[in-house]
Formats: sequence, structure tokens, C-alpha cells
Amino acid sequence: MKTILNPDVKVIYRNADEVFLKNIHSNVLISMSEGEFEVLSYYSKIQNIEKTIQFFKEKYDFDKDFLDALIKKSEEIDIIETEEYLVKREKSLKSHSPFMTYCILWLNRLSNLLSLRINFVFNGNLRFYKIFTIDLNDTYLDKLVTSKISQNSLITLYWFILVFSIFSFFTLSNDRLSNEYISSITPVNTFSTVCIIVLGILISTFLHEFGHYLLYKRYGGETSEMGFALVLGILPFMYVSTNSLYLWKKKLNRLRVTGAGILVDFLLLITIVDLYLVIQNEKLVFLLLFFSYFIFIRIIFNFMPFIPATDGYFLLTDLISNPSLFYDAGKASKNTWKNIKEVNFKNIKIKEYAYTFYIICSYLFITAYYTLMSLIILFPFLIRLL
Repeated sequence: MKTILNPDVKVIYRNADEVFLKNIHSNVLISMSEGEFEVLSYYSKIQNIEKTIQFFKEKYDFDKDFLDALIKKSEEIDIIETEEYLVKREKSLKSHSPFMTYCILWLNRLSNLLSLRINFVFNGNLRFYKIFTIDLNDTYLDKLVTSKISQNSLITLYWFILVFSIFSFFTLSNDRLSNEYISSITPVNTFSTVCIIVLGILISTFLHEFGHYLLYKRYGGETSEMGFALVLGILPFMYVSTNSLYLWKKKLNRLRVTGAGILVDFLLLITIVDLYLVIQNEKLVFLLLFFSYFIFIRIIFNFMPFIPATDGYFLLTDLISNPSLFYDAGKASKNTWKNIKEVNFKNIKIKEYAYTFYIICSYLFITAYYTLMSLIILFPFLIRLL
């Protein structure tokens, strides 16, 4: 039966000798030699062992037994799949509700129209549920961020707008920043306002992720993938894949990529505040005020190192070279509480005290984060009651 490279397995990093792959469904990381991956890719295209051996005879020295073993191992770890996989995949799409099936078909048509490759994931939990990913390879966006001219132009444009926005903020009248003026603004409770809020959240999230994506590609990132997910089951969210980031040897480049999203958010915040200070339209003033609060809160919580998976958390774990900080802190805090209950303070190390303090702060900030996210989700409904 015909076998193919599993479309769920993506190349996330390459060096001179190895290729690192990741299954986007199971999050399993796989490494293999560059030669093995090259041979496997060629075999999956022609489906002929003898011709594959003949094609690589001058470049690699291997026989039929080696290729058989490579194919068998690749099937075991899901690097390659049979045609049955595609059939099951198609059936799984049809097994969703009629509404979900309609959305999938509509997105497929849209992707074909825009020449995009959409891969439906439907994986995650209530906190973060992945819906689909878009393969950006060979797209206009991918070409834009991989061009050195475009990269330098966009970075220069960023700093120009930032300096201009900061200058404008200090030269414009700040009367509208008073509590008295803000409290006088009337919420605009229309359906169009709700739609604009949802669209604005998506656009601001895209720009945040684009900051990560631009620097990720600038410093040698391999993957070109953007995804769409739901936070808390309803809040739309976009993200980019930077799977190979932790494999990079230069820590400074890793920190630059991780911090890029926060820098973009700061630019968005100062620009929106400037617009809020000059625009007179009552509906736009309300929307700009809402988005300024939303992005300000997002910056604060995203910069917090106490919430796992935020930019601040990744910055801290990279700085202290401990990618499993939250897990280690949780484990150490259990040991700390155990010794406290037994009144055995001598066995508690200073590092364990620090970990316990960290895990307490984490749970407090996580609770506050989900409370605020819930309020943001309910906000469109609340303004209709006002």
C-alpha cells in the first residue's frame, strides 16, 4: 500500500547532520540524520525501494535491509503513513457536527482560493484549544519575513513609529486620561461594536505573533506556520510556531524572538492611546479606550514570569536555563510543605523556599489571568445590559 510523509510531522530545525521533526498533534519531537530524511522523502514520492537505492548509490552507502528498517521505524513513529491514514482523516472531518463540517468545508474552499495549506488540528484543552494551522511556506507573508530588505525595513519602520508615537503622546493634551473624562464615556452596545471588538482582538493578536515570526525567521527559524485557537473555549487567538527556538545555541537571539511580541504590543498601546487623544467620534473613542485597556492588561500578564506559556515565563526560563521551571517549582514546593508540616526546617534549602514563593505567585496570577479573560469574554454581553 502507498505510503506518504505524514502531513502532521513538520521540520522544525536543521543543522549540518540532523533534522528535527515535530508531530503537531502529539507534540512528539523526532530527530534523524539529514541523509535518512532525504532518502525517506524520496522514497515516499516514488514508492520504489530499488529505484531509491539506485538514485542515492553515489551519495550514500546503504542496502535494501537498511531502507526496509528505516521505513518500518518511520511507520512506527508516524513519520510516514499509509493511504488509510488519509481515509481516516477524511472520516474524522465528517464526524463533526453539521456546523463544524460546514466551517471546515468553507475554510477548505477559502484556502484553495488563496493557495493556502490548512491543516485541521482540533487538539488541546479548554485553556487553549487549537483549531487549525496554516502552512506559510512559499506564501507572500513568508517571502516578506525571509527577505533581508523587508526585515530591515519593517524593523526600521517599527522604531520610527514608536519614536513618533511617544513624541506625540507627550505633546498632545492629556485631558482625556483623567478619571472624570473616562467615566463620562458611554459604552456603545451595538452588534457591530461586538464584531469590531472580536476583529480587533484577532488583528492585535496577529500583529503580536507577527513580531515573534519576523525575528524568528530573521535569526534562522525553519518552520513557517501560523495557527488559530480558542482561549477558554470562545476567545479567538492566533499563534505562530517557533518550535525550534529552544534548540538555538545563541541565547540572545532566543530572548529577542521571545520578547518581540511584547515590543509590538507596546507600540500598539502607545499608538492607540495617541488616536484616543485626538479622535472625536464617540463610538471610536469608546473602542479605542477598550483596546487600550485590553492591550495594557495583555502586556502586564504576558510579561509576568509566573504564568506558564507567556512571553515573560519563557524569558525567565531562558535566562535561568530551566525550561521546566513551573514543574520543578511545583515539585519543590510539595517537599517544602511536607517539611513544614513535620517542623523539619533544616531540610528545606533556600532554593526550595524560592521555588515555593514562585509557585504561590504563579497560582495567584493564573487565577487573576483567567478571571480577567472571563470578563473580556463576557464584556460584549455586559455592555448590552448597560
